[in-house]
Amino acid sequence: MCTGKKHKFYRILTSMILGAFIIYSSLYWVQPLIMLFSERFNQSPASASLVLSITTISLAFALLLAPFISNNLGRKNTMVLSLLLTSLFNMFSMAIDHFYWLLFMRFLIGVCISGFLASVITYLKEEVERERFGKVVGIYVAGTALGGVLARLISSLLVEHSDLNTVAVIIGGASLIASLLFWIMLPRSTNFMKRPYSLIHLKNGFIASFLDNKIRSIYASCFFTIGIYTSVLNYISYPLTEPPLSLNQTVIGILYLATLSGVVSSLIFGRLLDKFFAISLYRVALLIMATGAVLTTTNILWLVITGLIIFAFGIFASNTIASNWIANKAPSTHKTEANSVYSIFYYLGSSIIGWLSGYLFLFFGWSRFIFVVSGLLILMVFLLRKFGKQDLELRDN
Repeated sequence: MCTGKKHKFYRILTSMILGAFIIYSSLYWVQPLIMLFSERFNQSPASASLVLSITTISLAFALLLAPFISNNLGRKNTMVLSLLLTSLFNMFSMAIDHFYWLLFMRFLIGVCISGFLASVITYLKEEVERERFGKVVGIYVAGTALGGVLARLISSLLVEHSDLNTVAVIIGGASLIASLLFWIMLPRSTNFMKRPYSLIHLKNGFIASFLDNKIRSIYASCFFTIGIYTSVLNYISYPLTEPPLSLNQTVIGILYLATLSGVVSSLIFGRLLDKFFAISLYRVALLIMATGAVLTTTNILWLVITGLIIFAFGIFASNTIASNWIANKAPSTHKTEANSVYSIFYYLGSSIIGWLSGYLFLFFGWSRFIFVVSGLLILMVFLLRKFGKQDLELRDN
């Protein structure tokens, strides 16, 4: 690789890590604090979880129009605007001490994030050499894991010594600085070709992507996998604060470091995709998730930590596989729409299952709740074996 291309490649890598950090820290800094939002605003666990669910559901529906903006405004411009607005809304999310104001701000954050997510994989596909694409996507997904973990940890540590308002301002301010660095670092799009793009074209692209036999199975699968992941992380703080573990908020925040295993799995599975079929790797990732989830039902702290490590390892492995999947199998004329359809299912799963599972948790309790979601993961493994071979095979023959 010549010096100029190498320099561009590493600027893209750095920018992807920054962008992933901003987006996923903005999404998930509220997650370990759901119990505190519940107490402050006198809400049930399921209602308090809306601080995350309303963001992901607005994100999902905003993705219906985000490809139209991306294809008209350009990849880089869309991502930069998305990051700047997301950071500002985060800073002001607790400006008014009212639960519905917070939900409104979180709703707007979801809308803004959609622009970045609708553009990022398409930008990489356009600007990165084919042989390096899998590596870059793996690093990007690793950045999403890092952003989410650090945000959860930092918010948990900060809230022990300040309040929710201060946490929102600090997370938003740090994201704003990172957004400016992203703007400076990311190379402009050189392979983006602005083409006539109407809402009718957008509609047709969504329909074609949704009905594509090569990729439609991944949509349903990601709906459930991310929903299960969000559910576990939304409500695990409740059993952890109760006897016999009785952990405080700082320790719970530190436990979220276990999900850094997702950084490792993203890199590992990004390389394995060059050697093995995606269907096999994806089923392995689901089994890994189920194993980790079951371990969190114990009352032994080191086993709970081990379970979280394994659980996160599995979900980020599945995300890496799915991102490569869409990028390689979606037709070139509808790649942006295919990425958006995937993200719509992804975030609808996060919001709908993440919210409704709160009632399941209240009804069953933690252990039986985990056995239900683990059983669903195992069922998906068998369904993919039966129905998914043609749909989910990544490598071309």
